[in-house]
Amino acid sequence: MSDSNLHKPTLASLYREKEVKSQEVRPPREEKIEIYLNGVPLVILPTSPGMRRELAVGFLFSGGLIEKIEDLVEVKENGGRIEVEVKNPPVITPETRRGWNREIGSGCGGGVNFSNPDFLARSHRNLDQLRVPARELLRGGKEILSRGEEQTDPGRGLHYSFLWGGGGKQAAARDIARHNTVDKVIGDCLLRGVDFTGKILFTTGRISSEMVFKAARAGISVLVTLHSPTDLALEQAEDLGLTVIGYLRKSAFTVFSHPERIARDE
Repeated sequence: MSDSNLHKPTLASLYREKEVKSQEVRPPREEKIEIYLNGVPLVILPTSPGMRRELAVGFLFSGGLIEKIEDLVEVKENGGRIEVEVKNPPVITPETRRGWNREIGSGCGGGVNFSNPDFLARSHRNLDQLRVPARELLRGGKEILSRGEEQTDPGRGLHYSFLWGGGGKQAAARDIARHNTVDKVIGDCLLRGVDFTGKILFTTGRISSEMVFKAARAGISVLVTLHSPTDLALEQAEDLGLTVIGYLRKSAFTVFSHPERIARDE
């Protein structure tokens, strides 16, 4: 889907000093999708159009409801209903769902984050020992600072995330919700067989604890934002072994956790 389909042209009134004139504006589109896992309805997510399959797979994988991508059998899209079938699915009953963390996240649209406590306990593991030259962060930063505005329709009103490595972008997504951009990138990479090892996740949005868990689940060890991480995100990043970088600018950034991964340029 082209970026032009992420916005809907509409007329609005522009007020400037004493002048009022009608002009076309392009607010972001919003739709809702319902995710099913092996026939069980799980959640309705507000999202931008496009990459629905990727969002569903990334959302379920990030929450530990898909244990490994090899368990994925089929993803069917029927309008706003995304049906995901996996081998060895978790047993989903009203009792087990009460044991999960069905958390209203800090994402745009009040995003829901399912997470299995058993999965979270297993997330404590050593990530790759990637060493990132500072110049590589600034190189990727030029892309995130532009918000990818070389595209046909700049992402006004949308968050933007991409996976960087191997000399460029491996996957990218825009969405009204910053968590969705991360799930879409993760889901896209999983469906295409892109390895997360040695890659960096850039995002325009604030980094919350949920986003740290999503990155850790995928095995992404470096997470970079234009804005700030939360204090809980930093506590969890320290515990899980992630390097979190914030306040990225053209020639500067702030490393909040595990700075040993960042190599100074000679």
